Amino acid sequence: MKKKLLICAVLCGGAFVAAKNVDLIQEKLFNGKDQDEFLKILDVARVAGDFLMWPVHYVTALLP
Repeated sequence: MKKKLLICAVLCGGAFVAAKNVDLIQEKLFNGKDQDEFLKILDVARVAGDFLMWPVHYVTALLP
C-alpha cells in the first residue's frame, strides 16, 4: 500500500512540475498558429494536473 501511494505521489508531482513548466514549453512551441487548439489542450492539461495533485494538497493542508 505504501509503495502504491509513493508511486502515486511521484506521478502527481511529475504532473505538477509539468504543469508549472507549461509556460516555458509554450514559448518554445507556440508560433501563433492554432492558438485556440493549443489553449484548449493547455487548459485540459492544467485541470488534469490539479485533479492529480488534490491528494498532495489535501495531505499538506492537514499537516501542522
